[in-house]
Amino acid sequence: MNNNFGNSNNKGVIRSPILVFVFSILTCGIYFFYWQYATASELKYYSQRFDINPGIDVLISILCVPYIIYWFYKYSKIVYEEMLKSSNFGSDNSLINTILAIFGLSIVSAIIMQSDLNNLWTNQTMY
Repeated sequence: MNNNFGNSNNKGVIRSPILVFVFSILTCGIYFFYWQYATASELKYYSQRFDINPGIDVLISILCVPYIIYWFYKYSKIVYEEMLKSSNFGSDNSLINTILAIFGLSIVSAIIMQSDLNNLWTNQTMY
């Protein structure tokens, strides 16, 4: 990961959405929390929004599992806002990610969000 953050030209890591799923399953969810922290950190520095606190978000997600529903809503909105800033085009997946998380399909929300992040990091839109 590029640790030379400081302006919005710094992109996050391109990750395979399918591997996010596979690694989360193989590690019984541990990779999911790493992914949650890593993506939140990347968004924090990319967007220069220092109100984002990845460590606290992961801790609350572990201690209060329903918080992950709010987390997907919040970060899906941030990804959408950043997509609009960088390319003036994007898709707001916050509602679908929230609904999937409510029904226990957070891993599917992670796949969708990672795909959106990859598009953001490469300034491409697939919609």
